[in-house]
Amino acid sequence: MGEKMSWFERLKRGEIGEFTPGDEGFPPFLAGGEGVFLELTDRRRVTDFTSGFGVALSGHSPSFVREEAEKGFYHGLGDYVPNRFKVELLERLGSLLGGGMKGMLLGNGADGVEAALRSASLFRKSRRMAAFEGAYHGTSLGALSVTHSPRFREKWEERLPFETDFFPYHEEGLLSLEKALKEKRYGAVILEPIQGRGGVRVPTPSFHRTLRRITEETGTPLIFDEVFTGFWKSGRLFAKDLFGVDPDLIVLGKALTSAFPLSVCFGNSRIMDAAWPEGDREASYTLTFSGNPFFCRVALRHLEILLRPETAGKVAFVESFLRRELQALASRNPERVRQVRGTGLMWALEPVSPTLVMPLIKRLLEKHSILLSLTGSLGEALEMVPSYTMPEEELVRLIGALEESLRAL
Repeated sequence: MGEKMSWFERLKRGEIGEFTPGDEGFPPFLAGGEGVFLELTDRRRVTDFTSGFGVALSGHSPSFVREEAEKGFYHGLGDYVPNRFKVELLERLGSLLGGGMKGMLLGNGADGVEAALRSASLFRKSRRMAAFEGAYHGTSLGALSVTHSPRFREKWEERLPFETDFFPYHEEGLLSLEKALKEKRYGAVILEPIQGRGGVRVPTPSFHRTLRRITEETGTPLIFDEVFTGFWKSGRLFAKDLFGVDPDLIVLGKALTSAFPLSVCFGNSRIMDAAWPEGDREASYTLTFSGNPFFCRVALRHLEILLRPETAGKVAFVESFLRRELQALASRNPERVRQVRGTGLMWALEPVSPTLVMPLIKRLLEKHSILLSLTGSLGEALEMVPSYTMPEEELVRLIGALEESLRAL
């Protein structure tokens, strides 16, 4: 039968070319995972400091998922014949978000962003959106309209459904935004309250307060894309609470289930009732798996865990450790580390040169069995988004491994 093919060779035979770049040495291939650890196909166990792009917030293969799986009832009929778990989840999330809001249960994060953009566009009767440089909101066509990176947009620029103006993601950028909102009618202003894929960029509280004032004065809906920041990633349950700002619409996803693709878009009732009035026709925006009963049950169970006082304590411990130790690491290595930034469970370490990022990631994996990802518009930083369940000894090991790898390259 000839020489046995590697996992990478087999993948390249069946998957489109640009999906998984790499070579025979990287990326690794997964065979399983539990807690904060992943098992590779070569039987190595590695510590996952990405928490699966911020999804596995309570660790991989959590027991509550297995318990809900044993109960059966894995699929419903979307919006046609609703299930009770969908109702319960909408009620629970609506209560956590402060009341006076209505929501939609969807699939991945981009689906939620699409719903928010459509809602605002219908409400304001405008296809023009305002977003920020460095923004990442997804790669479906609507979400891609407000994603900034040319790397994602270039093939689709002429086919995007929303016209978007991008503004600098800092306080000076709000001056030009305010001028634009007063001159043109925008469907919404959309942003990540903390940019994730854009490099873990944390704006000042005054940035968000000023933005909220501007949008209120111009009557422009404000959308917070909290797909990444939601559920303790910012150090608070929602990043909106960290900055003391309530948006008109909010999108949540990723860590909602800690395992499965379930996103939600909530908006204030005034916007949602105008955009999506009641009627006797089939819903104009829906998904086959919308309100999936299994996913909703898992989300309800996960919310129980996330709202326990001990969870907040664990988040605070991980945040305090990483803030202290990463800043100390940067102080010890000023010739190797340009900047450390972050908050909560979201952190980035930017070396002095972007060319060091992938060699660092590969060394951390091969020598220390630690998995990190890269972040930033140019891939200029290492990203750490650990589970709040990360043991202290693994956090200590991370700092040592980072220091050794920085000094070795």
